[in-house]
Amino acid sequence: MRAGLDALEIRQQTHLLIAKDELLADKDQHIATLTQQVDLLQAQVSQFSSSEKQQFQELQAEVKAQETAMQKQEAHIETLKQQMHRPPPDIDPKVIKREVREAVGDKIWYCLHAKSQKDLYAAYKHAALNVADSTDPSTADYSEAGERLSLIVKREVIRPYLDDLYTFVQSTEGHGGRRATRAGRSLCAGSGGSLAGR
Repeated sequence: MRAGLDALEIRQQTHLLIAKDELLADKDQHIATLTQQVDLLQAQVSQFSSSEKQQFQELQAEVKAQETAMQKQEAHIETLKQQMHRPPPDIDPKVIKREVREAVGDKIWYCLHAKSQKDLYAAYKHAALNVADSTDPSTADYSEAGERLSLIVKREVIRPYLDDLYTFVQSTEGHGGRRATRAGRSLCAGSGGSLAGR
């Protein structure tokens, strides 16, 4: 029973650390974008009409609201970490990102979709957390890493393959007849129907 509770606690820590890193990365990028927009607008504020000035003030309020929301989320994560009995393992996110990129190589890394890079990092970090916790490999929970890796395979391999297959079947419609077209459509429909949204 104690082993089960430990495994649950480790899983919670893992989710918290992954969520924290993703939240911080998203926060920094979003705040930087909004700050750039505000700075650009401040430089042009004297030329604004009254409605544009109101929109500018709304944008400033949105930046403040985003910063406040991010600070609350960070505080919530810290509170949850303090409520846990054991301190989380000390893992440097920059080292993990470097290791992931080195593992796949720059040539592949830069070909991956940004979401796939993020998922690969999260999966690798999850596995690293299990190792850092000295979790027994036979009882370690790698479901989070597995889910992330499956999303990468679907995004980077399966969808492009089905897109290309569908395009091929469409291009051979005049040469292969209606049967090939129906087979291609049913195969593509089985993958979720919408192939355009990669």
